[in-house]
Amino acid sequence: MRLKFRTIFYILALLLLSLVTPQPVQADTIEVRVSAGNDDAEERVSNGSMSRGSSDLELINDAWRGNQIVGIRFRNVQIPNSYNITKAYIEFSADETNNINPCNLTIYGQAIDDAPYFSWTRYNISNRTKTSASVSWSPEPWTTVHATYQTTDIKSIVQEIVNRAGWSAGNDMVFIIEGTGRRVAESYNGYSSKAPLLHVEFAAPNMHTITATAANGGSISPSGSVAVIDGQNQGFTITPDVGNSISDVVVDGVSQGAIASYTFNNVTVDHSIQAFFALPPGECRDISDIPLTTLVRAAPANIMFVLDDSGSMDWEFITSENDGLFLGKRYVFNDPGDNLYWGVLSGTDRLRWKSQWSGYNKMYYDPTTSYDPWPNLTDADPDTPRSHPVHATPTFDLNGTYTSIELGYVIDDQDTDKFSKTGSWGDSTSTEAYDSHYYWTNQSDQDITATWTPSLPAGQYDVYAKWVHNDYRSTAVPYTITYAGGATANVTVNQRLDDGGWYHLGTFNFDEGAGSVSITYHVGDNDQTRVCADAVKFVSTAVSKLDIKRAHYYVWSSDESKPYLINLDGAITYYEFNDTDGDDIVDAGELWPVSSPPSDVQVSGTYTEARQNFANWYSFYRRRELTATASIAKVIASMQGVQIGFRTINGNLKQPVLKVKVEGDDESNVLLNNLYGLDLKAQGTPLRMGLKYVGQYFHQDDGVNPSGPICQRFRGWWMSTGLCYCHDRWLLRWYESQRWKC
Repeated sequence: MRLKFRTIFYILALLLLSLVTPQPVQADTIEVRVSAGNDDAEERVSNGSMSRGSSDLELINDAWRGNQIVGIRFRNVQIPNSYNITKAYIEFSADETNNINPCNLTIYGQAIDDAPYFSWTRYNISNRTKTSASVSWSPEPWTTVHATYQTTDIKSIVQEIVNRAGWSAGNDMVFIIEGTGRRVAESYNGYSSKAPLLHVEFAAPNMHTITATAANGGSISPSGSVAVIDGQNQGFTITPDVGNSISDVVVDGVSQGAIASYTFNNVTVDHSIQAFFALPPGECRDISDIPLTTLVRAAPANIMFVLDDSGSMDWEFITSENDGLFLGKRYVFNDPGDNLYWGVLSGTDRLRWKSQWSGYNKMYYDPTTSYDPWPNLTDADPDTPRSHPVHATPTFDLNGTYTSIELGYVIDDQDTDKFSKTGSWGDSTSTEAYDSHYYWTNQSDQDITATWTPSLPAGQYDVYAKWVHNDYRSTAVPYTITYAGGATANVTVNQRLDDGGWYHLGTFNFDEGAGSVSITYHVGDNDQTRVCADAVKFVSTAVSKLDIKRAHYYVWSSDESKPYLINLDGAITYYEFNDTDGDDIVDAGELWPVSSPPSDVQVSGTYTEARQNFANWYSFYRRRELTATASIAKVIASMQGVQIGFRTINGNLKQPVLKVKVEGDDESNVLLNNLYGLDLKAQGTPLRMGLKYVGQYFHQDDGVNPSGPICQRFRGWWMSTGLCYCHDRWLLRWYESQRWKC
């Protein structure tokens, strides 16, 4: 009998782009400000009573409460575990200058992996376990309100916390301050933008690589190039395939014998470990050794799915950026409890709308797609879907707030269609100005005007003005507000004063599409009566702040050539995004609610249907691995007359072929259950080893795969994050692998 072979291998990159194993950040600086009223608190020493709503923080003596202990909590501190802290301090903004000297303070951290917020329970600060590291601080006298003052270096405290085994990037961190004397700082409730600020500079620790490989006949875990932090330990487990045995384990070229595990202690250099296995004749039971029934007609085809179970499959991004990430981040949402890596969008980055638009991040929710549950499973809970469909925990509260933004309508001096001026003006930049740019009068003895003209829905609005102050400004700049029915109101402001942001001109009713704010003024001596024209803001008194819920997404309107935010919060609400500064970030005043969005934005179906679809996406599709699993599961559910099996490239799942609707036999449910039970690990991407396993499975004469029935077809489907990058475009490659025996 003559055997004919035809072998072509193909990689099926079904929905995913190939990405390399994540590399640690080499160096970085973060600044985190207290962001809620229950994140800075004072505890009365005499009786443990708690204060969480004070407009300031007395360090330490309060005229009414006596001595206190102060607690400060910083959320979402994005420092990876065990990274080297090179510098750290807390920055305070002075609220008062009534110091009491001497002022001698001691700063501790809370010795916990993820610090909780402060409650009203007595002694809620002092009862917390402190770090063994502490720092003394004797602050200089605070002589200027709103001036900033920094603690001494607290890197030893931060280092102790991030070195904890349970610490991970994105956890919360608490500091405890005790002592004597008084310095009075701004609190979140008193002045949120000047609340305490944590500044940390850090760098990646020294890393070493242990190269772990396994010969045919078993596996080693973890495998591949394993990164180990200098001075830490790393263990390995060696497992033979069924019927095989361990023959030897070689560490750095030296035989250790037939051992099932090995640990490198206090790693300070690179190492290697190799596992070898004995394959006794007649006892091998590789996945290809499942007997096949010989029939007169061709036997059912064998299909092997080779799956990518590397760590990058855990990520929530596929973009055109480096490694398919978004600004180097791996996840859109907070860690529900099962993320493999750090790297969650936080702070201002959450307002970068493209990360939450399926047109840019291919993994994100697409409202035009119906996200069906995996075969044999039911819809996700619309409020608290599971992070993984088959695991009861963790879940994720879609009703929680993803980020918040001030709703308002801002007209800047650069909005040429809404801002106009007459007279002679110069222009300049300043961090105090809205979007950095502003105009100022540059000539004496002239009449000038500046006019901001919005197009507002009818309603009541708070009107604000912003300017850049200095000692040359006029002390009597007249703003004229034209509101409902053409009525006017005049408000005179002193532009030499720093109002700290936006100056409230008043509250007015506006007719739809009508109204304005203007300055009409005669500049006498330009060295004493200069005028600044920067920005005006209109904030509805009905809704001034938008909490963007976790159940949300952005879409692009081709009709309007702009993006829209859709918030699924008890109803489908639409917000027009006018990116006035073109930075692709949703800034305050750039979102505006709309009741009649363009047709290419409107959601088809009911709110309940949209919310269910979003919950299904979150639970079944948001990660690369989830989408890949959904794709394979749907193939299995739709097939018949074949035998299907799996093998992952890291060996975490090895499933011999089973019958799928073959002459009354159907083991599809076994396949699906095993597929759904695959749990990812932080592992590399050994693509070539995966191909090797497929080749061995199909090979006729290697002694691994026995002779099968005549004219039986074998096919391998490879799903991988394998990468080909060429000419600035991501390419998907397809290879076919099949074998006929005739």
